[in-house]
Amino acid sequence: MRERLPQQPTLFLVTACLNAEATISDTFAVLEEQAVEWAHYFVIDGASTDGTVELAHRFAEEQGGRVTVISEPDTGIYSAMNKGVRLALRRAADDDLIAIINADDYYVSGALHTVRAAAARHPEVDIFYGDCELLDECGVSRRQRRTSEPRLPVTPTCFTMPLEHPTMFMRAHVYNTFGLYDESYRIAADYEFVLRLIVAQTSTLYLAEPITYFREGGISTTKINESLREAIRARIAHGANPVYEWARYAKQKFNEQLFAVLRVVPGVECIYTERYR
Repeated sequence: MRERLPQQPTLFLVTACLNAEATISDTFAVLEEQAVEWAHYFVIDGASTDGTVELAHRFAEEQGGRVTVISEPDTGIYSAMNKGVRLALRRAADDDLIAIINADDYYVSGALHTVRAAAARHPEVDIFYGDCELLDECGVSRRQRRTSEPRLPVTPTCFTMPLEHPTMFMRAHVYNTFGLYDESYRIAADYEFVLRLIVAQTSTLYLAEPITYFREGGISTTKINESLREAIRARIAHGANPVYEWARYAKQKFNEQLFAVLRVVPGVECIYTERYR
């Protein structure tokens, strides 16, 4: 493998997709805008039946060999992510950066340059991450989700994603050291992976600016109960107290049912949203 100075990382980007014709063009457009010779892109398609594969091949042709497209059946999104990461690891030096960008998300203009510049200044850092701009299903910005440095370090009992996974860029050696996404999780494998890295005390650097536009409505936001249960399983796997975790889950479900009955009472909806959401 060719030796490369750690302050000059190559970026390897992975998109897992299935029937994403409606949104993946946004992902491609921003990558095309930021097209640079030091970025390579893997589109891992799960045998789409719409126009996703055709769009991907067209994008690959326009990018002159820096894009690899694979379309074949898989067992889910994390299977596809792992496939893409493995392909990246075959080419990447230890200090190169690997990132996952979903087919319904896209990077903020200039984000790739921002991350690479930070990696050049901080060769000692393993993971770079920033903020998410949340979009509704129509692509309209709703709010910004910020992750600030004081939240670190976190414990396995954290209840939300401690680092915004769609904004994360990781040195290749992080995957080599800590493994890939656990495919026994259908929804929360990225959450479990982030907990794994935090418990191992990998070094992180928060970039205090938006990195990724995140479109809500994915599986983690539509299958809430299954997502919560998998998150509990992940926290328990990394040291959280099982009794506390499941008691907290039961309390949350009780509050939701109580709210469903009492929401017609003036003021109740405001109080519930403020305390439990």
